[in-house]
Amino acid sequence: MTFTSWRRTTGELTLPGRPFVWGGRAERELSGDQAWQRIHDDLGHLGWSSSARWADHAGPTAAQCILREGAREIELGVGAGKGRLDVAVVGAHFEALEHAVTGPSWAPHLPVTAVDRADPRLVEAWQGEEWWDRLDGSSLACVRATALGAGEDFPAPLFRSAPWMLDESPEVGALRRRTGDDTDYGAAAAYSTNSGSAIGATAQEAILHGLNESVERDALSLFLLLHVLGGGPVPPLVRISPEDEELASCRTCAEEILGEEITLLDITTDIDVPCVLALAGTSTDEPVYGSGASNDLRVAVERALTEIVQGHLLRRAVAEPGTSGGEGSEIGPGPSYLRLSQEQAGQHREVVDRFAAHPALLRCATLRLGHLATPGAVTHVPLTATNRSVSEQVRWVVRSLQDAGHRAGWVPLQQWPSGTTVAQVHVPGLESFHQVLVGHAPAPGARAVRLRERQGV
Repeated sequence: MTFTSWRRTTGELTLPGRPFVWGGRAERELSGDQAWQRIHDDLGHLGWSSSARWADHAGPTAAQCILREGAREIELGVGAGKGRLDVAVVGAHFEALEHAVTGPSWAPHLPVTAVDRADPRLVEAWQGEEWWDRLDGSSLACVRATALGAGEDFPAPLFRSAPWMLDESPEVGALRRRTGDDTDYGAAAAYSTNSGSAIGATAQEAILHGLNESVERDALSLFLLLHVLGGGPVPPLVRISPEDEELASCRTCAEEILGEEITLLDITTDIDVPCVLALAGTSTDEPVYGSGASNDLRVAVERALTEIVQGHLLRRAVAEPGTSGGEGSEIGPGPSYLRLSQEQAGQHREVVDRFAAHPALLRCATLRLGHLATPGAVTHVPLTATNRSVSEQVRWVVRSLQDAGHRAGWVPLQQWPSGTTVAQVHVPGLESFHQVLVGHAPAPGARAVRLRERQGV
């Protein structure tokens, strides 16, 4: 299966031979047409243009987007989308914009200030984290996280959600000088992840996506720590009813694309937000998986299935840079996209080499699970959706986090006049062992230790 050629995109979305039917309403506040027009209004506000390509077939698919200013590619302005074709193409554009404005080139625009490491607000929020005592310095560049739900605002170290803070780049150097950040983050590098960074056509959308991603990656981390590494019990199997034609069709199409059966596991934790892991190729060297979290189990299942398809298709896309659609060579992939593709192509081999001498970590990093034991329980997917509004979903996830003992806060990194928002969500105390999948091995935190003792593993 190959991708289409790269094509310029405009505020009027046309997909060859297909009507534009929005399938992403469960966690959105705008219609598909409105979201598509909004992202192009935002790009026009910045003076940027976009081009896209996609795997053109029925069922779940993947799309890619590249952003430019004139003929110049925007640094990190590459995004991918998943799901139905219309949803995938729109999502790729939003993700490309998110990546572009959360990278190092935007450091001068970020709302960052220095916070003394002894500041009581910083200590209260983060002292229990594994990385806290690994830092060497007295002042950290932080963003102010506005409390979601009960509790007070708190400072969040920028390095926790901006891995580029670990680079010795001119942009990072300027940010550190501007804020007075004198901390050496080297020993805490494994704990720096973009979990919780999200974009939405509205602030509530961005917050919801950031919350769900934070919960999802915590659940994936605990699955790896407690089941794969610790040998704990296999999570319940997720079963889709044959009567659920839409979701059953999504799974069938996903399995046809991958050419093998997909196992769906319920990896929901004590936070009680439904989380699903889709697994395939468990006997292969490279992990083939997708995960999803949502207040609605049906949405979590769909997200896991579409993500496993996206991962499979994007691995093929790396080897197929593609060409323009005949409208000008400048819309084809340029040096920035090709560099990112080369990095992705070599990442898996680097991970395998890094953990070659550590079989247990290698098993986690490759999700080489062998034959999964038969789960002791089954989670049945309901036929009907919960139908909560986006704002209601935000409040529900925040309450679930608080019931499990976690505070949450958010930072508006970028907001446009249209309402489009790029946000960071911060939830101290969640696990980040999912980083093992990209070659880092953060130590289990207090949360994992507590749950491991509770499960007796």
